[in-house]
Amino acid sequence: MTSFSPRIANLVNQATDVCRQKSEAELIDTATKTVQCLLTSKAAYSESLCTNIVAEAIWSVLIEAAKRNLSEEDLTTNLPPSSTLSSALIHTYKEYRKQLRSLLESIGWRPDQVIDVDWKMTYQAESNLKSKIGSPVCDIDLKTIATDSTELSKVSFQCSAEQLQDLVWKLKEANKAVERASK
Repeated sequence: MTSFSPRIANLVNQATDVCRQKSEAELIDTATKTVQCLLTSKAAYSESLCTNIVAEAIWSVLIEAAKRNLSEEDLTTNLPPSSTLSSALIHTYKEYRKQLRSLLESIGWRPDQVIDVDWKMTYQAESNLKSKIGSPVCDIDLKTIATDSTELSKVSFQCSAEQLQDLVWKLKEANKAVERASK
């Protein structure tokens, strides 16, 4: 079982210091309202609810725990012992674990998609290696589009005939692997 990152551990320690005078019931209420800010668009975070440090600690711990799908016992071992904030975080995690996991599953990321390829052949006029002067070079432009975007971006590179053969070979290998996996 790995512990939280040093950043999250530091946030929890700072938040624990800030919350020393609060009761467990107050902290459970604060943690619940803070999590609801994540889960619903109706509840908006306000510093009148809690300080930014406390809110960031609550969000960081609960999201990281949900991301790792920690059990309550695992979460307990990652939090400072005998802390009212720790007790409130465990209580809130137990109550909102499934909703937090659903929220995380709804967040998608995909790499940019290649939508077009342009190429042209040029000849190398200069080189550090005298034998490469005058050899053909392929300029390749990949036009890509990011997920949830309408703007095109371009990835450009050059390759020699040998590098182009390697690239084509690797693309054919990838294509065969995808075909085998889809059967």
